Amino acid sequence: MEDMGGASVQVQVRRGLGQLAPGSPGQAPPLLAAEGGSGPTKPRQLMPSRPRAPGGSSLTSSPTGVRRPRRTPGHGIAVKSRGEGPRVSLHAGQHLLDEDTFTENFRSDNRPPRTYLCYEVERPDRGSGVPLDQDKGILRNKKPFLLFCAQSAQGPEVPCHAESRLLEQIQSWDLDPKLHYSVTCFLSWSPCTDCAQDMTQFLKESSHVSLSLFASRLYTRGHYDQGLRTLKRAGASMAIMTSREFEHCWTAFVHHKGNPFQPWPGLAMESRKFSEKLQHILRGA
Repeated sequence: MEDMGGASVQVQVRRGLGQLAPGSPGQAPPLLAAEGGSGPTKPRQLMPSRPRAPGGSSLTSSPTGVRRPRRTPGHGIAVKSRGEGPRVSLHAGQHLLDEDTFTENFRSDNRPPRTYLCYEVERPDRGSGVPLDQDKGILRNKKPFLLFCAQSAQGPEVPCHAESRLLEQIQSWDLDPKLHYSVTCFLSWSPCTDCAQDMTQFLKESSHVSLSLFASRLYTRGHYDQGLRTLKRAGASMAIMTSREFEHCWTAFVHHKGNPFQPWPGLAMESRKFSEKLQHILRGA
């Protein structure tokens, strides 16, 4: 998805292909971070199709039915970047976002020119097909210039948006269709229209995977509202990040050096504003 907007989603999926919607950059090669702009337009990248509660955390049901993570400690395993990947620092053998990068991109009253996607996979057991080092990660959209270079060298099927990259990664896993997998994502921007459509297709072809999306803000360009409604009809569960989700991400995906998460002024108001708008959009689904 492109960079602008935020909404969370839970999607039921079988192996397939897909991508998110309104404003988050797509995905590139499995677990490779990159950067992209948040301009009014974005290159659309489609990818071939193929897919535990968050490690160290559990999910609770909110009044709206969206499963939100409880505040329990954890750690994130991010992805190495190629070229100009996301600003992630290697700490204790793992890639984590630094404090400034997290705040700059996830603070809901900011409008960063990129999308970050932090994900956690709840798998049935260790032998379920999800690589042990890929049950958590951080992805970011790929810069248009880097995307052009990759396309020139590898062909046109290079994912650009963070959501696309996540779907590509899931499709690379050897998942057992008889088991159920739950993927929870925390996005700095909600999916753009194209990402939502691709993700919808992915869900239609995959019934053994559920996906929950929590977005910091809504991406509101193009037919983003149609994309979100389509995604919901495909089985996705979407919600806006609240203080609980921000704190969970801080604990699991940020090298916080022991510093507690500090809510910024207006966080609750921004979350409420985006949440009301999202609920209004989804009523027509």
